[in-house]
Amino acid sequence: MKARMVLRLSMLALALFATITPVASVGAPIPCNETSECKDAFDSTSAQSSTECVDGFCTNPFVGGCLSKLKKDWVKSRVCHSDDNVASKESCKAPDIGDYLEMRVMGMSWQTAIAQAWIMQILLSELVGVPASIETGVPEGNLDFYHPERPMTPGKSQLLGWQAIRRAHSLRGDCRDNLQLPEEEYIPCAHVVPETCAGQQTRRDELEDLGMATSYPIGALTQDAWYIPKFTLEAHPSLGNYAGLVGPENGRKLAEVFNRPTKWKDYCDQISLDNCTKPDQHAKRPPYPDTPEGELFFHEEAYTGYFRPTQDNNCTLNNSTFQCTGHFIDYPCGWTSYFEAQAKHLDIRLKSEGDEPVCHGYTYEQHGQLWKAANATRSHAMIMTWAPNTLHQSFIGSDFEMLQVVLPLPSKECNQNRMDANQRCNPNITTEERLGSPLGACDFDASFLYRTISDTVHKRIYDPTIDEAKISPAHDLIRSYTMTTLQLNEIMQYWTEMKDPREATCQWFIDNFEAMKRNVPTTFPRVVQVEDEWSQSTLAVVAMSLASMAFFVVLITAATTYVKRDTRPIKFAQLEFLCFIIVGLFLVSLGSLLMTLPVSDEICIVTSWLVVVGYTMELIPLLVKISALAMLLQAAKKMKRVKLERKWLFGIVFLCILSSMVFAAVWTGLDPNKKTTTHDLTDDETDEGERIVMLRFYCASNSDVWRYCVTAVHLAMLLSATVLAIQTRNVRDEVNESLTLGVMIYSHFLFIVLRLVLIAIESIADIWKMAYYQSILFSLDAMLTCAVYFIPKFFPKFFKRFQKKKNATP
Repeated sequence: MKARMVLRLSMLALALFATITPVASVGAPIPCNETSECKDAFDSTSAQSSTECVDGFCTNPFVGGCLSKLKKDWVKSRVCHSDDNVASKESCKAPDIGDYLEMRVMGMSWQTAIAQAWIMQILLSELVGVPASIETGVPEGNLDFYHPERPMTPGKSQLLGWQAIRRAHSLRGDCRDNLQLPEEEYIPCAHVVPETCAGQQTRRDELEDLGMATSYPIGALTQDAWYIPKFTLEAHPSLGNYAGLVGPENGRKLAEVFNRPTKWKDYCDQISLDNCTKPDQHAKRPPYPDTPEGELFFHEEAYTGYFRPTQDNNCTLNNSTFQCTGHFIDYPCGWTSYFEAQAKHLDIRLKSEGDEPVCHGYTYEQHGQLWKAANATRSHAMIMTWAPNTLHQSFIGSDFEMLQVVLPLPSKECNQNRMDANQRCNPNITTEERLGSPLGACDFDASFLYRTISDTVHKRIYDPTIDEAKISPAHDLIRSYTMTTLQLNEIMQYWTEMKDPREATCQWFIDNFEAMKRNVPTTFPRVVQVEDEWSQSTLAVVAMSLASMAFFVVLITAATTYVKRDTRPIKFAQLEFLCFIIVGLFLVSLGSLLMTLPVSDEICIVTSWLVVVGYTMELIPLLVKISALAMLLQAAKKMKRVKLERKWLFGIVFLCILSSMVFAAVWTGLDPNKKTTTHDLTDDETDEGERIVMLRFYCASNSDVWRYCVTAVHLAMLLSATVLAIQTRNVRDEVNESLTLGVMIYSHFLFIVLRLVLIAIESIADIWKMAYYQSILFSLDAMLTCAVYFIPKFFPKFFKRFQKKKNATP
């Protein structure tokens, strides 16, 4: 209860602070008392009908997905990701292909980057079924599009984006491992930085040289520049060009026009006659104590802001070391700005006085506050910003519309001599080192925005061991992702016109669905279907038919053997040994039949036991019997009497069968033959245009050593039987089985070779078909054994006539 109260208080403080920030003004958690208050926070009926007041905050209507909420006839849910909590997991589904690498996108601190991070999350999570989460750089932060409570904690610095890419590289691409770190040891981890400008080229090149990341142009152009409101340009036309800014005379004008802003608490403490206890023109109340409100330059409802001249604006002071200046709103640390160098080298007497160290810039949130305060108080302001963004977009058409100040044209020489923007907040270098050469004091050049992808994504996704059907589309999607300048402007317009940035981003995505869908790689999106072996596989039907035939052939052989048990061929062949052989064939044929049934862990284990024990019961009795005959034959040649006890012979058979059972038990215990899945990419598509991935099942152990061992033992038994058959070829006809044994050994050897071939080609063939091919081999082997070994004993007269006829043929 106490933890929940602390959370609510901290969320309330965040919400109060967010009411004036350009990023989070409508994106932060919304406190509420009843659901009707939540409905007013959204524009669409679908969103309004899906939000409610829970535990004092409005819920996110898009927790289950953007498309399923606002796109007509879209019924698919998004896939879950590692940041989903218990509440949000009820509205998402597990990925159809569970081996996809979860993509983590860096959430930056400005609107276009946040919008693009959300668009990437929608593309990945909803169109192609790849888990995607958002990194903010701080463990308590959250910018997830789908979070139930709609948090809005953007990343604090571009530098965190590069740190996050390095972290992903060190973790070999799996950022989920990063979530287990204690809060005090947290390091941001991300695979994608969705948007960076030309000023970050050095860092992009550094990561590329290290083999950690690759950057691609998004397609949109951007340009950082100095801006003044139309209101100021109409009052002072000369301020629209650097020619009207340079020199002492223009400097005095700048000091007169651009006053310093005042924080809310400072206004109440220093300007207000009653400390804001009574409403006045600028403040309706004092800021709440113990909240961030005192540091605000603007509050939508309670503080208009206040601009005033300070000592720095006073050009009448007679001091050789003092230079009066006008106020300028510069970028924060970590952002690319050349303002200080431009102002110094062009002798433009402007100065930024924010709280950022060294450069004295203002945070991104303060940029929005200051511009809105200047508009509310009809004060003049000059700001460093870029287009497109919502602040720029929201004032288009008004007299506070941002108009660019013209500086000297950029050139190759100027770009080569610019100050190092990465050092602008470095306290350990001199001012001269920080500001660079006067040759670098030109305007910004228009440049492409870039997205950066960790190279570990490509390495993980295109691992040669991953089946084609399981290759994630994430890398190719992010690589092909494009966003034009016009599209970014449209998104910012949606953000300006709609109440909620998530809803605005989602609505824009749906209105531009076909354009966004073009980012999806070919053969995607995909849908997984489980194949019905019975209705779709001719191979399965053939395998089952042969297995059933083999099963019944063995049963008929057993019945016939029983009926003819008193005949001379059966007696000479030793009925007990024939029973062992028949039981072995029965087990093999039963295993063959089970191989054609739907796969399960139980069937996989049982079939491996049946094959191992079945072949042992079939071959070992033959080996024992003919080895006994060989011993008798050798003794007869030496004129010796040999007494072979049946118990001893049966003991050997049982010992070998027991050994095979022990082997099967060890196999099952250490590396069981179990149900395994395979995904096969087909050429078929659903009615919705989704490529079908067929999910099929087969039996496999982690290692093929077990099957090689089984096959090797069977081969060794056959070789032994071959030698013994040759040795006993001259015994009397009634017990001479050398001909039938030779044919049976030959057929067994042929099937063993084919089994080895199947094991060898599994890596290049459809592995799910291997069970059917093995079943066919086992079935044919069992039926051929019955035909070769037992039919001559069932029909001895016919077999003798056939043999005599064959011997009489010249």
